[in-house]
Amino acid sequence: MDHEKVAIIIPYFGTLPNYFDLWLESVRENEFINVFFFSNNNKPINCPSNIHWKRTSFCDVKKKIQSLFDFSIVLDTPYKLVDYKPTYGIVFEKYIENYEWWGWGDIDTIWGNLSLIINENTLKKYDKILDLGHLTLMKNNYKMKNLWKEKVLGAWTYEDAFKSNMIYHFDEGGGLAFIAQKAKYKVYSEKPNEMNFADILPYKCDFELAYNQKEKNIPHIFTWKNGILIGYWIQNNKMYSKEYAYIHLQKRRMELQLKSKKYNQGFIIIPNRFIPYDKKITTNLILKFQNNQGLTNPTKKISFASFLNYLEYTKFKLKSKKRHIPINGNEVYFKIEKPKY
Repeated sequence: MDHEKVAIIIPYFGTLPNYFDLWLESVRENEFINVFFFSNNNKPINCPSNIHWKRTSFCDVKKKIQSLFDFSIVLDTPYKLVDYKPTYGIVFEKYIENYEWWGWGDIDTIWGNLSLIINENTLKKYDKILDLGHLTLMKNNYKMKNLWKEKVLGAWTYEDAFKSNMIYHFDEGGGLAFIAQKAKYKVYSEKPNEMNFADILPYKCDFELAYNQKEKNIPHIFTWKNGILIGYWIQNNKMYSKEYAYIHLQKRRMELQLKSKKYNQGFIIIPNRFIPYDKKITTNLILKFQNNQGLTNPTKKISFASFLNYLEYTKFKLKSKKRHIPINGNEVYFKIEKPKY
């Protein structure tokens, strides 16, 4: 695949995750993806060549976004940037002009082989690839860069999201995903229970996949080595596995317990730790970390911040008057979060 076909834009301000080096290594293995990383952090020494580090401030990015509007936007904290991701194609236009595709992603992820999703077939057939904020791609043309301006019945408008201090997740189902679907653009969305990415629920100790209701497809541990991410689970005392394009560890506290910084040698991902890939993956090993067993310091069931978000989500669900939208084929209510400070 052409090395200069896909660009992902990631503004990030504040303390980087403790496993940021693992994310860097996983990006390195996806040479066909170019990441433009805008941050107030210094460029890491081990930054791969396909990450283009741009030192900047949150205030500068806010000014660039504000320049698109004739009203005062609400963008008081970096977390609120999630609502503005659909504008990145215009805000950072000069960086992506030579690319056929642009998009956004999150760094609380570990990439496997992204070509499971982003490949010649999907890039050729669709206008938009995926619906969720942790990874979404858009064709680099006028219509898709301005898709967020379109208004369709039942979806949040950009004015709704940009004039409020609430987190609308306008880049996802309640906004852009619904707009793209109703406007009849060609969108590649993965089917529930068959997804090639592992979106981990944040309020469970053990790994549980969002949008997945089949217990047999819930991996209990993952391995990463040489750019390949594998999830493992047990069914009827038999071990099964599946390759994933990436894992999303949203709001999950993870310990880094690797013996060296030679991350390309691989590692195992369990619900609260990254540990060395120095043991054979067996049924007993997987069962050890199933249902919180073997966790020395398990992630709490639900953090206080997550609890507040859940209450906010519930409140808006009750107020929604049956307004709902599809996310990857599922009918779900709008998810709105309080801003994080």
